[in-house]
Amino acid sequence: MVGNTVSNKIFPNSFTIFHKLMTTFLILSIVLLASTLFLARWSFEKGFLDYPNALEQVRLQIISNDLILEFESAGRDWHKVSKVKVNEILKSLPRPKHRDPSTPISSIPTNNNDGKSMPRVFVLPGGKRKGPSTALFDGDGGFLIGSDLLLNIEDNRIVSVPLIQNGKVIAILKSIPVHHFSETIPTEFSKRQRNLSFWVGGVGLVLAIAISWFLALFLSQPLKSIMRAIASLSNGDFSIKLERRGKDEIGQLIDNVNILSKTLESSRESRRHWLANISHDLRTPITILAGEIQSLKDGVRKFSQERLDSLEQEVFHLRKLTDDLYQLSISDIGGLRYEFLNAQLNELMEAIVSSYDNTATDYGLKLCYQGEPAIASIDFARLSQLFSNILSNSISYTDAPGNIQVRLFKDKYFAIIKIEDSYPSVLDKNYDKLFDPLFRQDTSRNMRKEGSGLGLAICKQIVEAHQGQISAMPSHLGGLKLIVKIPLAKEQ
Repeated sequence: MVGNTVSNKIFPNSFTIFHKLMTTFLILSIVLLASTLFLARWSFEKGFLDYPNALEQVRLQIISNDLILEFESAGRDWHKVSKVKVNEILKSLPRPKHRDPSTPISSIPTNNNDGKSMPRVFVLPGGKRKGPSTALFDGDGGFLIGSDLLLNIEDNRIVSVPLIQNGKVIAILKSIPVHHFSETIPTEFSKRQRNLSFWVGGVGLVLAIAISWFLALFLSQPLKSIMRAIASLSNGDFSIKLERRGKDEIGQLIDNVNILSKTLESSRESRRHWLANISHDLRTPITILAGEIQSLKDGVRKFSQERLDSLEQEVFHLRKLTDDLYQLSISDIGGLRYEFLNAQLNELMEAIVSSYDNTATDYGLKLCYQGEPAIASIDFARLSQLFSNILSNSISYTDAPGNIQVRLFKDKYFAIIKIEDSYPSVLDKNYDKLFDPLFRQDTSRNMRKEGSGLGLAICKQIVEAHQGQISAMPSHLGGLKLIVKIPLAKEQ
């Protein structure tokens, strides 16, 4: 909810996921591009100013040699040095050797008249040369001669070079560095670099738009496929199947959509079969009842106790079916109430098995029970219904003479009840379907033999309500084995 609110504030409601992705990528690209160009421009301008300042440092070092010579010729006393001569030296820009005034700056050699390395200098139109304001200070920082502009300038804005003789500082040369350019050539060079940055930015912007469009299309395409698939599912078309792309979250989402499609298709088929089966099972006793009543009315059969018993039997089957349907439906919606108590499961099993001894004997079956103490949190009524359904089915489906074995034991976490019977069994492919409502392995069997077909479905819901498990598999006796696991009470 919070994510949707933020998204709606950033993007218009009409934006699709493609528009949102492209806008996001484009904004990020523009921010990165602008930041890169700004930092590159700032670095260029800073370096462009630092370079002539470094040249000024070299100039001061060159003219310091001339000042030292003047200092020695004046008897090592700055007050005796010719101020005119010193001013000329301070204002001088050493001219490169054999340089014609019309020679382009780029061709100026980097050697002075003495063959020493010297920096290139900027020349004003007409060949005039102008150096930065320079002044000479004694070793204690006292002003000697030069531009008085340096008297009121902070030290962090001054380029200085000490004059050292015999290991001792005899004076300090100071100069005001260049902080901006007014000359045509460096200004034009700076403009060209700025224009080049704009061109680079423009090309980068075009590339950013193209890449953002491609990425948005690449990422939104599978989402559009998922949206179309979900739309098909909502319209009742469950045959849709998407091709998985990668193992990321989108791939997992595609897998979930495919599973949902398969589950809905299976659910629809199950519902169709369930409706067909329940219609058949309801119609059979009603048809028999209608036929019996009509024969009595027409006088084909005479009313007798035998006819009354037959009618009662059909009504009983119809009521059993409707009761099972009702119980299954309220169990699906969570309407069944359970009252759990810690109880001895072994005692409950002994009572239930004992109650079916005579019935099993009447069917020509031998019913055996073996158990051990196991305390579990159970609902007596529901578990009685559970095992009564299982034993009733086992007695009904086992051929005589046959055997039914019931065993209770426990492991670390569960009380395990195994109910096995002898021939016949079920097909291997049908074991998992036994717990589906109205499932029948052989549809030719009549309802009287099989019951309502809802018993094991109800059993499964009762077991799951106890946080347990129920499964079916072949029995070594030749029939069916049902395994019920009920969690042991925490005290154990």
